[in-house]
This record gives sequence, structure tokens and C-alpha cells, in this order.
Amino acid sequence: MKTYCSAAARFSSRQGQLPVQFWRNVEFKEGKGKHGRKYAQLTGCIRPELMSRLNPKDAGGQYDSSGGIRGMGNPQGSKCLG
Repeated sequence: MKTYCSAAARFSSRQGQLPVQFWRNVEFKEGKGKHGRKYAQLTGCIRPELMSRLNPKDAGGQYDSSGGIRGMGNPQGSKCLG
């Protein structure tokens, strides 16, 4: 499995890089959760046609770094930094 980040958030050459115009109509929110831990949330639209590994006809999905089976993230092993 490989993670993908924007150029500004990418910190390892093992991570993929999202195209510059990948996100559109984005709202960014950050704060602290109920246990005082930081979070960041992006809400918006993506342009799957800009990445060959994405299916433009896919109906969507969810990323959750603390959900999934046994709280290991969805996709499993995913993590948020910051």
C-alpha cells in the first residue's frame, strides 16, 4: 500500500505525490478533538482523471486514520501526521 500527499505535506520519497490540481472546492478545518489531539479535515471534490490509478467512475469512499478494524485505520495502517 502507498500513501499519496500534496507536495507541501509529502515528507518521504516513498510517498506518492498528488497532482497540483487534484483537489477542487476544498474546505480545510483543523482543531483539537475531545482528547486534546490535533486533527485536520479536508472536505471537497477530487479529480480522479488526473491519476491513472483512480477510476473516474468510482462512487467514492472514506479515509479514516482512526477507524476500521481494531482502530487501525481505513485503509489499515493509515496515519495522520501533525
